[in-house]
Amino acid sequence: MAEPGVQTTLRGYLHVLRRGRGWIAVFSLLGPSGSLALSLTATKQYSATAQLLVQSMGNVNLNSGTGQGLITATDVQTELQLVTSAQVQSAVRKKLGSVRWSSR
Repeated sequence: MAEPGVQTTLRGYLHVLRRGRGWIAVFSLLGPSGSLALSLTATKQYSATAQLLVQSMGNVNLNSGTGQGLITATDVQTELQLVTSAQVQSAVRKKLGSVRWSSR
């Protein structure tokens, strides 16, 4: 603290910063590294999963006749590709933020 009647100058501030540069460096490194360590070791608070059920509607009676509602492996793969497509991922990221996708 400056003595009464003495005006603090830029040179005085620079002298204080030079004198404490070691502490400034230590705390400048300790803060971010401590925060990083804490965030990496913290347990997840929120997580979510979703499953998609693809099933037939049974016998579908249309005006032109009846159709059999069989689901093939190709249909399931198509649904999986649609759900994990870039457009869907983009829409989900806009709505929810960062999302990790895993398809089993």
